[in-house]
Amino acid sequence: MVCFYLKNRGVKVLFDSSVKLYIKYTLKDIRDICIEKVYGGILGKIFMAPFIIVLVIAAVTIPVSLFFLQREPEQLLDFISTLLFLVFILGFIVNFPFVVIYLSYKNDYRKSKLWQSIQCVEVSKENLVISSEEGSRTMTWDEVDGVLEYRRCFFIHQSSAKIFVLPKRCFVSQEQLEEFRSILSSSLESNKLILKNYKLVHSCPDYCDTEFELKSSVLEKAAEGDNEQKPELVLEVLLEKKEYIKFNFMFFYKKPIVIIFTLLGLYLLVRGLLGFGQLNNFIRIFSFRIFSLLSGVFLTFSIPLMLLIFSNRVYKRDKSMKKSALYKIYKDHYSVERSEGFLNIEWDKLVKIVDTKDFIFIFVTNNVVSIIPKRIFKGREEDLRKFEGILRENCGEILKKRF
Repeated sequence: MVCFYLKNRGVKVLFDSSVKLYIKYTLKDIRDICIEKVYGGILGKIFMAPFIIVLVIAAVTIPVSLFFLQREPEQLLDFISTLLFLVFILGFIVNFPFVVIYLSYKNDYRKSKLWQSIQCVEVSKENLVISSEEGSRTMTWDEVDGVLEYRRCFFIHQSSAKIFVLPKRCFVSQEQLEEFRSILSSSLESNKLILKNYKLVHSCPDYCDTEFELKSSVLEKAAEGDNEQKPELVLEVLLEKKEYIKFNFMFFYKKPIVIIFTLLGLYLLVRGLLGFGQLNNFIRIFSFRIFSLLSGVFLTFSIPLMLLIFSNRVYKRDKSMKKSALYKIYKDHYSVERSEGFLNIEWDKLVKIVDTKDFIFIFVTNNVVSIIPKRIFKGREEDLRKFEGILRENCGEILKKRF
């Protein structure tokens, strides 16, 4: 196999149709990911269209109105203030989703050490391998649900809930980017692939040092069983669909925005049923009731319906969720072995742990969670107490009883 290294760039290009590169996410990458997530698709562009149209109208009409209405300052002031207010409202509506998602991701990035660790990505015609100091996972192209190309990055979907983001800045050249696209085109079905063929505008690849390679080698040996330290507990977990659905409802209904929308929906639903007793006009009462009822029904029931559809879809399409995961619990860390790879994380690198009546949720990041149902401890109550004791000893500050 012929290959060459780019000095001090940390990127290796292999001539046998494979590409290897390194990623260390930055806050700029997080911002770019959020921009593409909100505005990158067709719906995002449609969502922005009214704001852009009004902005163009304002840019054209304000100078014109200054010329024609200069003798009527009150009308001029009313017109400009109304137009600017409309621009502000539309701008707020358009930017609000981005701000919410960016603040969430930024907070997740700063809390999670997993986000900030360097990752190695190896792409070949057979599979995609993502490895870091904490672990490794391998996805065959049959297990990839889809790949979307945006201007700043690639979104690689294993399912709707599992997305790996590859920033384009990590490619060292346009040639390497074209090689990557060529591998995708030859390995994925056309209905799973959306390529835009954007030019590489900015290149700033990360680099790797020998320490990372050494840690990865140690982790691989540990995953293969070449580890002197014996685990305190070994747990085999096969997550059921109803448990995954229950987690999603518990997780999302703790978010403030979901609670606000639900309470608002219930309020409109009740007001729609009761109506305004003070109003004498039947048409106004009927119109208000219809509007309130429809809005209340939508806000109250749309979120659980979407969660149910989303959860069922993810569980059905993500093959890895239907396979057992092997958890090995140590005093200073824990590891997870799955069919596609392994994860090895020290307790102090976790964001939080939630110990409820039926589950133990281990949050690697705010959005990456290991779910351990307590039903697996049936007949092993002593192991459950031992596990909870390890968590209290090592994760006391981040151990919670609720989300």
